[in-house]
Amino acid sequence: MNSRRSFFGFIAFLILAALAFGAAPSAGPATAGPEIGNAALAKLIPLITPDYKKNQELPDSFFNPFKVEATLELSDQKKAATVTEQSVADAIGRKGVSGVIFAPQPDMNEVIIGDQVFRVGDELDFPDGDAGAMGPLLAGANVFLREVDGKSLVLEFTAEGGTPHRSTFSLGTFLRP
Repeated sequence: MNSRRSFFGFIAFLILAALAFGAAPSAGPATAGPEIGNAALAKLIPLITPDYKKNQELPDSFFNPFKVEATLELSDQKKAATVTEQSVADAIGRKGVSGVIFAPQPDMNEVIIGDQVFRVGDELDFPDGDAGAMGPLLAGANVFLREVDGKSLVLEFTAEGGTPHRSTFSLGTFLRP
């Protein structure tokens, strides 16, 4: 055991002696590249312009998963510019249809949109999360359920003060079992 200590002590002594006398390590020091003199550095400084700090602007077609797109719907907003089949379909698509309840008479059929059950003839109103009151499917529009069958929904919608429009929507696009 004593011989081991003396062997390691001797090795430690050799390493310390080599460091004390300035022996270079086996690998050379890393170099940073050619040194730039003050004159060359002075020539590079004018190349830095104020626009080097500008944010990069991405086109709208660029996919950015961190981009926040929020729409603001005010409860005081009563008028909608236009109510189209596409806007009604988008609103129902956001809520989702989770089921259809068939009755012995077709005019008693029901559909589950979001977490609300609607019977033929009902207006599509949903609870407002903040106030707890019922609000329309689309701001400024009245949407009524007119027919429900195994393949489609027939809805009648109108903008306030406009003429009613009836459309048939395929259930397959909205179903979320």
